[in-house]
Amino acid sequence: DTPPLKFPLDGQTLDEFEVDYSSHVSSCTKDYSIGTVPFKTVTFKNILPVETAQLLLKEVKDLDYKSRENDLYSLQQSKDLNSEDSTIISSIKDFIYTNVREVIEKLCHTKFNDQVDLHAIHFDKTQHLLCHSDSLSTRHTAFILYLVDKDWKSDWGGNLELFACDENLKPVSAASSLTPEFNSFTWFNVSNVSWHQVTEVLEDRSRWSISGWFHSDNPPLLPEVLPISFPTPKEPNESSIDILADWINPKYLEAAVNAKINLQFCEMSEVSLREFLLPEKYTSLINALKSAKWELRGPCDKRKHFTYNSSHNKLVEDFMNLLQSDSIAILLSHLTGMVFSRNYKETDNSLLLDNPFGYANMAVEKWTPGCYSLITDNEVECLPDRVTIYLHLDVASNTDISHGGHVTYICRESSDDPLLIIPPCSNSLDLVFSKHDEYSFRKYINSTMKQPFYCFTAQFIPREEVEQEGVEGAENEDGDDDSCGSTYTVTDDETS
Repeated sequence: DTPPLKFPLDGQTLDEFEVDYSSHVSSCTKDYSIGTVPFKTVTFKNILPVETAQLLLKEVKDLDYKSRENDLYSLQQSKDLNSEDSTIISSIKDFIYTNVREVIEKLCHTKFNDQVDLHAIHFDKTQHLLCHSDSLSTRHTAFILYLVDKDWKSDWGGNLELFACDENLKPVSAASSLTPEFNSFTWFNVSNVSWHQVTEVLEDRSRWSISGWFHSDNPPLLPEVLPISFPTPKEPNESSIDILADWINPKYLEAAVNAKINLQFCEMSEVSLREFLLPEKYTSLINALKSAKWELRGPCDKRKHFTYNSSHNKLVEDFMNLLQSDSIAILLSHLTGMVFSRNYKETDNSLLLDNPFGYANMAVEKWTPGCYSLITDNEVECLPDRVTIYLHLDVASNTDISHGGHVTYICRESSDDPLLIIPPCSNSLDLVFSKHDEYSFRKYINSTMKQPFYCFTAQFIPREEVEQEGVEGAENEDGDDDSCGSTYTVTDDETS
């Protein structure tokens, strides 16, 4: 038999506690704490009899879990516990769905409907849940029942961080942090500013919890969907074709090699060109980037990485000018079969529309542990068909997919399986064609990555053909989209 479950209020009546909750002042007692920065949270300590909590943890550990991975999180999740009928879990469900629900309804002056989401979750070492608001559909109140080890420490990670917002209601930085505590119950109301995350677990421990949402027929207002317009591409700058030889491995300037790369690209919609830069230029660029100034870029619900913030490094500026040049646009046209320059002679200009074309979103980035980029639910980005280039520098030789930092492409409408994964590789130029409904993100870089790396990136928009018969996504023999595939690397043998 499970012991009776009692909601702790530190000797106060519920009416007395409601006064404390409504005061907009942070408070802490032996049985509860109320936080108000950056938004209101409530934590009830020792919410269950200790023996019940220990039995609950045992049942939770015996559940089946599915590994969940995407741009936002890496975690292990059970099935919906509403279908679970084990003894202690059933008792806890009754407790949450009655006692807990009634208290929160009274404090929030609201009425929940019958929908309650409930899952068991555990985060293992390096796993995490990045910045998000939980604001979705009819969710009203989020809650977490912590079942972590009793000696859990904040420097083990797995903390619940709450974000302050800027004037646009976008998260900018963590304003407070809650360390998980065994047998405590934390809840907060969902809103368009309830930005929070679970930090990476840094120890070889599991962060166990049961979490979910109460739903309401009158939920808080959902954030407005704000379409982001793609910047108008810039036509490449006039330049001498000779500047390519000053920077690029000569094998990639040979017509026969370009033809082979073009065949591979047209078949797979992507290609990786190893040892792309001349060794001396590559080494000099790394040294220049290590001494450059960098600026942290957000907002946290979209990205966290560093961007180049200096115009005083001549070598970096020279290479950026190369990427913006007509010479590189012509080379990319040869490699991909698309037209990025008016001076590309392989295509009849009379068959091309005069749509905006050229380069956009050119950047130099620094990626360190804790960096990431996300695909957000509340922003619909209107993207054109495009070729994206990535040139990675100074990537540790032992880097693999377990460290994070790889670029992943998905289709917005079917995001479960990635179309393509690009792991960072030193001195490799990656070219990727993607359609308007294909998006990319860079996976969170966890603490096992010991060395930062750099990346030059840009998107190139081709001139459109009059009959719209340009390059489409690669198809396999069955006619299905197949943007994954082996990466093509030009070898010395192929150019000898």
